[in-house]
Amino acid sequence: QGLAVRDFAAGRAQGRRPGAAHASGGAALLVLLAPYDGPRTWVAAGAALHRVLLTATAAGLAASLHGQAVELAGLRRLLADELLVGEAPQMLLQVGTARVPPGPPTPRRPVADLLEG
Repeated sequence: QGLAVRDFAAGRAQGRRPGAAHASGGAALLVLLAPYDGPRTWVAAGAALHRVLLTATAAGLAASLHGQAVELAGLRRLLADELLVGEAPQMLLQVGTARVPPGPPTPRRPVADLLEG
């Protein structure tokens, strides 16, 4: 069974409030690792996570972040010990296909309203 994820569209058609759900079958659990743990590594891991999320999106996949497991040093060490890889976990994420099609795009302001040329 996968990790619990928020399904913000759950129950909307039936008028219920969104709730927790589980990712559909086929979702992969990924662990973003770094050779050591520290502020410089956190910045590099953030850049790597950015690339992973963009690549997944370009491939038509959805991602669910599970940062709670790596927010505390003790939990990061426990996860590293369980993985037996000798590296520092930076983020857990599930990647797979979305159960529901995405909604309409979020409205955006024109670039000209935000930048001075």
